[in-house]
Amino acid sequence: MRILVSVAVAVVVLAAEVPLDSQSSQAAPSPFSITIRAEPNTVKAGADVWLKIKLTNTSNHDVDCSSAEVNGVDMRYQYDVRSCSGSTIQRVARSHPELASGSIRLCTLKPGESTIDKDGRIGQLFSLTQPGTYVIQVLCGTSDNEKDGVVKSNKITVTVRP
Repeated sequence: MRILVSVAVAVVVLAAEVPLDSQSSQAAPSPFSITIRAEPNTVKAGADVWLKIKLTNTSNHDVDCSSAEVNGVDMRYQYDVRSCSGSTIQRVARSHPELASGSIRLCTLKPGESTIDKDGRIGQLFSLTQPGTYVIQVLCGTSDNEKDGVVKSNKITVTVRP
């Protein structure tokens, strides 16, 4: 009886790992890639941390690269900032966010094209005033539909010194 139960469990586990068809096991390729870097990647505590963000169209169709900038930060992106131990860094709370200034810039990338490096003033969103090492990644939805997924940039390291 024990052998029969073991065989049945093994069959269920193996069946769960086998895709129903070849397309269900492959995710659709991302229509674009995001590359980030910090200049400089070492700053004094209290200094602004600036990202350079480049979006590249990796698809065979046009890609929207429009931006919605508020106080030097493109709000189209999500920013993931963590300590070197992996703890999430909290966003800066603004007392009057409605007073922020911003602009919208329309942009379309043809297949194979890239944006020029856009500046992102990450210090406007996160308090990086404590000395230490921070890991930063930028994410962007592939469309307005959340179910279509997100594209993640490379991860970079920024060091804040006293």
